[in-house]
Amino acid sequence: MPDKPFMFNEAPLPEGFPPVGPVGQVIVKKYPAYRAAVADAEALRSADQGTMFNALFKHIKREKIAMTAPVEMLFPLDDVNQTEGNPKKPNAMAFMYRSTAQGQTGEDERSNGAVVVKDFPAQTVLSVAIRGGYGRSPYLKASEQLRAYFEAHPDQFKVVGPPRVLGYNSPFVPSFLRVSEVQWPVEQTIDD
Repeated sequence: MPDKPFMFNEAPLPEGFPPVGPVGQVIVKKYPAYRAAVADAEALRSADQGTMFNALFKHIKREKIAMTAPVEMLFPLDDVNQTEGNPKKPNAMAFMYRSTAQGQTGEDERSNGAVVVKDFPAQTVLSVAIRGGYGRSPYLKASEQLRAYFEAHPDQFKVVGPPRVLGYNSPFVPSFLRVSEVQWPVEQTIDD
């Protein structure tokens, strides 16, 4: 795997997660199963990232779960095909636990149904890391790179889940130094 990019490491990765990067290059990455607390925009009645982040932060603080990076933002599945237009907001945000042995799965009763702890299976993704802010423009540019790669390898992959953004840095890191990854969960139909 190519070298990981320079970045501010503010929190550890969940166990078994691959390193970040490389910036600007589409690669196939494999992730192990993981546990995460998920805030649902519909349950919160808000797709605002700050609202979802605050609900998750309250959860991990109450449960004494240490912060990890990245924070996962999930988008609607039809976002795979969007290249322009009005920005869509994430429909969920997740804080990943360090280990699948931490905590318990199920609804956080003190969140009024807004936060649920779930186990996610191992997955393969097409991924491209980007540097800069977490806005819509970098997301669409990275999505276009993923789309071009996907179209160049038409018999090799099948998209099997909604796109996600993995954000590795907090708002305390200047936006031009932040690193994130835009990813499409895929099933690899032909090995490289």
